[in-house]
Amino acid sequence: MDIINMTCGQIQSSVGFVFVILPVILNQTLNDPDCEQSWYTEDGRLIADPSIPHKLMYPVTAVSSDRLVTSYCVNLNHEIICDESRLRMETMFRGERHFSLS
Repeated sequence: MDIINMTCGQIQSSVGFVFVILPVILNQTLNDPDCEQSWYTEDGRLIADPSIPHKLMYPVTAVSSDRLVTSYCVNLNHEIICDESRLRMETMFRGERHFSLS
C-alpha cells in the first residue's frame, strides 16, 4: 500500500481538490481489462468508480482513470484490483490541513 501525504494547498486547483494516481501505478494496470479501480472515503464508503463516471458520491465532482476531483479536501483511498493476475494496489491519500493562528 502506498501512502501519499500532501497538504490541501498542494492539491487545490480552480476546479477543486485534485487527487492524481501516479503513472507508475497506472502503467501496470491501465491496459488490462481485468483490472477495476475504485475510490473510497477513509471509512470505506465507495464514492467513485472511473468505469461509471456519471455516478459520483459527494464530495466528488469528477473522476477519470488517472484522477479524482472533490469539492473539499478529504482523506481518500484508491484501489485497483485485477482478478486474473490477483494484483491489488491501494493508495491512501492523506491531506494535512495547515492552520495559522493570528
